[in-house]
Amino acid sequence: MVVTSAPFLRVGAKSHVGNVRSENQDLMSRFTSPFGEVFIVADGMGGHQGGETAVQMTVEGFDTELRNAPPQSSVADALLNAAQRTNERIYELANSNDPTIAKMGSTVVLAVINGNQMWVGHAGDSRAYLYREGKLARLTKDHSMVQKMIDHEMLTEEQARDHPDASVINRAFGQQQELELEVSGPMEVLPGDGILLCTDGLSGYVVDEKIATAIARHHDAQEITAALIDLALDAGGEDNVTVQYLLFTPTG
Repeated sequence: MVVTSAPFLRVGAKSHVGNVRSENQDLMSRFTSPFGEVFIVADGMGGHQGGETAVQMTVEGFDTELRNAPPQSSVADALLNAAQRTNERIYELANSNDPTIAKMGSTVVLAVINGNQMWVGHAGDSRAYLYREGKLARLTKDHSMVQKMIDHEMLTEEQARDHPDASVINRAFGQQQELELEVSGPMEVLPGDGILLCTDGLSGYVVDEKIATAIARHHDAQEITAALIDLALDAGGEDNVTVQYLLFTPTG
């Protein structure tokens, strides 16, 4: 695959521990691969040490696997293989009889950018959004109990936000021996587009309409990420919150 740089890409990134917790188990990264530039956001779970270990293994696993993947692989195959190998290592360690990391796991959402083409992969409830011409659209669907209830019209989006099972996810790294990353793309990104990657510390507290309004008020990628973090904190901020915003500017 021929890798080309994304034209006029500006990136904002910020993470916050939140208003309640004492440690931040979110993690994000940006790295190059044979398939393009990779942007990744992950959310750890499973106690202090477990969550920290799982999220680090997830991000580092994708970095290692994608950098070393055969360049002739399709992007989707490379992502699926990287996810499975990474998951196997996390699952094995999570079941190694060490109580400090038992049942550890991690969500992930990532974007691979090659020129004006983008692929998105995710597992769990960390999300990707597209902001285009003033409108915000979700590019991922949560792998969660409440999302299934929404799909079956048992809950509305607003009811799901306050449901006691709102934090229960049914796909994450380290939870089962097999994990299939959900991959979509390629899709074309256009000048002026914004791609938002975030943990549920944002999407679990702030409705999409307010996210879109905050994005519309700013033209700088880092200002957008800061505004979104502030929104999450003002809405309660009981969870860690992490945001990456990729802005494809019309000019350099």
